[in-house]
Amino acid sequence: MRDSKLLKVIKDKKLLTDDKLRQALDYKKKLGAEAKLADVMLKLGFISEKQVSELVAESESIHVIDLTKHSVDFNALDKLSRELLEKNTVIPLADEKGKILLAMAEPIDLETIDEIQFITNCLVETVLAPRNDITKALEEAYGLSTHERKARAREVVHAAPAKPKPLPESPYLAEVLTEILIERGLVTKEEIIARLKAREL
Repeated sequence: MRDSKLLKVIKDKKLLTDDKLRQALDYKKKLGAEAKLADVMLKLGFISEKQVSELVAESESIHVIDLTKHSVDFNALDKLSRELLEKNTVIPLADEKGKILLAMAEPIDLETIDEIQFITNCLVETVLAPRNDITKALEEAYGLSTHERKARAREVVHAAPAKPKPLPESPYLAEVLTEILIERGLVTKEEIIARLKAREL
């Protein structure tokens, strides 16, 4: 999220006093051009990480997720280096049909998105998650042994829905279906008779 946009959102919502905003901007200036306003405000305790995530999501129209309710995709994890993921605070949540869903602390980081698309040759979709949550999820994922990670990668994350069994062939099928429709009040016998007569004309 650009600092100017974050500043505008904070001012519009009146989340901080002018004095605190001035303090944050002065401190950011001391840290140098690479410093980000959100990080400065977090460091000063003026705003929580959750608030930052909510502000980014609102201003950029990006979906925020709770990582505790989502699983890491270990197949996608193996396609990317640990250094890349940790450096950019990114974790893959799904990898299917040529698409990778990434939880990112900065989901508008186009440089990282482009790099991951190039490495995986997949289209990247992003969602927002708090930085600390992603860091924790990465630590837990890499805390597993290689054997455990491979086992997780083999698990079917999205089980295909079972195909319904075909209806048995029977001369009574139409009669049975008609009875069920009438019993459930979806049609009346008169409506069926009228429709049959119309077809015969």
